[in-house]
Amino acid sequence: MFSWVAMQANVHQSSLKSLSMLHACTLLHRNNAIIEKPFTLLLLLLFGVCSTKHVTHPIFPDVDFVFHDDYDPLGWRLTKPDFLQLPRSNPNESAPVLMFYMRKSDSAAFNDPFYSWDCLQCQLWVSYSYDGGLVWKTPFCFLDLPTGYLDPTKGWWGRDGPRVSLQQFNGVSSLHIGISKRTTDQTTALALFHFSTNGSLPDGRHPRNRNIFPSPQVVMSENVGTLPHTPIVVNNGSRLLFPIHYSARSSTSPPYGLCNVIVFYSDDFGITWSQATPELVVPSPHGGDGANEPAVIELLNGTLWMLMRTSQPVLYESFSLDYGSTWSTPSPTRFASYSSPPELMRLRARDDPGILLIWNNGLISDGDDAFGRSRQVIHGAVSYDEGSTWHGFRELYRDPYMDVPYEYGHDSGTAYATGKEMENGNVVASAGQGALRQTVFVFDPRWLTETTQHTSINDVVIFNDTTNYNGSYFTSYGVEGVSRILDPTNSSHYVIQFDARSFFHALPTVIYNFPGLKRGQMVLTLYAASDDFSASIKIVDFFSPPNTAVEDELTVFAFEILSDCRSSSSQGLCISAREWDEVWLNWDTDVGVCNATSNGRHEEFQIRSLKFVVQPSYLRLQVLSGFMHLREIAVRSSERRDNVFEW
Repeated sequence: MFSWVAMQANVHQSSLKSLSMLHACTLLHRNNAIIEKPFTLLLLLLFGVCSTKHVTHPIFPDVDFVFHDDYDPLGWRLTKPDFLQLPRSNPNESAPVLMFYMRKSDSAAFNDPFYSWDCLQCQLWVSYSYDGGLVWKTPFCFLDLPTGYLDPTKGWWGRDGPRVSLQQFNGVSSLHIGISKRTTDQTTALALFHFSTNGSLPDGRHPRNRNIFPSPQVVMSENVGTLPHTPIVVNNGSRLLFPIHYSARSSTSPPYGLCNVIVFYSDDFGITWSQATPELVVPSPHGGDGANEPAVIELLNGTLWMLMRTSQPVLYESFSLDYGSTWSTPSPTRFASYSSPPELMRLRARDDPGILLIWNNGLISDGDDAFGRSRQVIHGAVSYDEGSTWHGFRELYRDPYMDVPYEYGHDSGTAYATGKEMENGNVVASAGQGALRQTVFVFDPRWLTETTQHTSINDVVIFNDTTNYNGSYFTSYGVEGVSRILDPTNSSHYVIQFDARSFFHALPTVIYNFPGLKRGQMVLTLYAASDDFSASIKIVDFFSPPNTAVEDELTVFAFEILSDCRSSSSQGLCISAREWDEVWLNWDTDVGVCNATSNGRHEEFQIRSLKFVVQPSYLRLQVLSGFMHLREIAVRSSERRDNVFEW
């Protein structure tokens, strides 16, 4: 068995471990067999009745889950929240974090809990936290949304909730809240509410000085989609931006799809608005939604950077050099994402300012359900050099019902993240769509900079072929022949068994997420339990479900391992049958080579030139014949070029 002399927990993990996880009196995971009544528990939590329960999360030990929702088709009244970190007003008190969400004030149920939510009588509610987002206080109604605004027969479109921004300029603070409002059956207007705080912000204890403008400001009366995008404050607080998308065409047909992205800006706290030029258009050669759901951040040099969802397998980007008045022609990035929106946020609480990106780093190329399956995991990456290099590519949250067949036309999965950095440097975020999928979680973004990970199957809490969550960093739903068993060679240890001896509709496969590394080293401890054993190892830079084929041309590198060294091909490795062996991988994406070693045999594989990030972060381990055991995986950076590693 290998050992790393330098293997130790990153210093930042200790701070994460001290963040106790708050659940709504329970974990909402079916495989934990603790379900109870999550919707009731969530309401109790939001109304300050539920007591705190501190639990170590078995799946993502570096992410603290606060609560999950329950889409109750007969009475669910809450939307996805957005968050706001208020500035510290008292040096002896922590600054509160506000959570805004919409709530139905009428008792009528909505008809489609998975997709739409139209509310004629709606309220904007606020809860707040003084302990970094772990405990939320009794909420209060912040605003009754006007029923007579635009078409009084159409409701407020609350599926994705409000989007909130705080503007501070020349000693004046202004709170901006964007919410969509139905105007017809097919179109939506975007209403922006302004609150002048008169120097005192509502923090839950003093909900006063809420001087709303006489009526909501209409930013655009055409169809702006269903998501009000977060207002962005730029140029030292003097300008407010609202990036949105709208239906520019009547169909999703090529060459541009349905939508364009446009940006509105205001230099008078949102009272009057101008439209930036040009409208942003992205090619959609196969049709689809086109350019939509943008996210914008201001770089430290004043440049504005926009990422946008497209119908292509990557996010697109655009830049503005004049604080949003004009924008460059969109161009493709190397962030893989299939028709899913990004979220960008600035990290400022610590000495080293950074950028956090939360997005679905997923790619599915086959079938009508590709849209839903590409959103089964949401990821995080962080940059501390204004986007030149990125760290992380880690799973923040997996769809707890990813094995439920995707229903075409209904949003589900982990997409549509919202989040804010808090005073202590941690991030509070929300993600998820569809029944029982929405969650709020807290994490330390410094975790994304870690470059070492060691996973022993002994430490995997849950692993079998029927549960959705298959232990820390593992996914194996939708396949057969994968199970966690006692090591046949050592009954004090557990292993993952891959059994392909019988016919299965999907070969036994495990997906393993590790820190994204341009130069990295991985060691797998394997046991070929049969003479006819063969397996496939693929290293990729995006998520794809275990039961979905990933073509070799989309992998960073791929090869086979066999238990019969005599028949091993020139493009593969061999391990001894019925003996524990180690497979060592050492890759450098800049050089374009991966060196692999096992059982005294060395092979060199060329790394393919991909259009994605080419920062490997996923292992796909699949047994093709026979059966095999996996005992542990270790990954670390190999930035040192001397190839001296201590094991």
